[in-house]
Amino acid sequence: MFVEAKRGISPIVSSLLMLLVTVIAFGLVLGYTNNFIGAQRANTLSNIRERLVVEDIWFRLNGTISIYIANVGTVPLQITEVLVNSENVDISPSSLKLNRFELGEVRFSISWLSGSEYYFTIITKGGYYIEVPSTAP
Repeated sequence: MFVEAKRGISPIVSSLLMLLVTVIAFGLVLGYTNNFIGAQRANTLSNIRERLVVEDIWFRLNGTISIYIANVGTVPLQITEVLVNSENVDISPSSLKLNRFELGEVRFSISWLSGSEYYFTIITKGGYYIEVPSTAP
């Protein structure tokens, strides 16, 4: 009877397998991190490039206020929220999209008093905001 000797994996082969597993794991982690950082950078740059200017505010006799807004940034933006004295108001249109160098209008109803000062905060979808004070005529 012949008894076969059982042999394990040689140290060289096991070292090469371990090195291969380590390189693959490192490549996966590096690829995920690179994609994650790239997505965060693109979102942050888009937010940095958002700029708007309030051209005019009209207090109308029927109880509505119109705010004329110009996009002076390098990317399109979307107005999603307007606050009056830190209180949210329902705007029309509900979401105003402005391309570069485009002028738009948001309207909302509010009972305003002549001679009172109001603080308007315009907020974009990207998180950029601008605060503008105005006194009712």
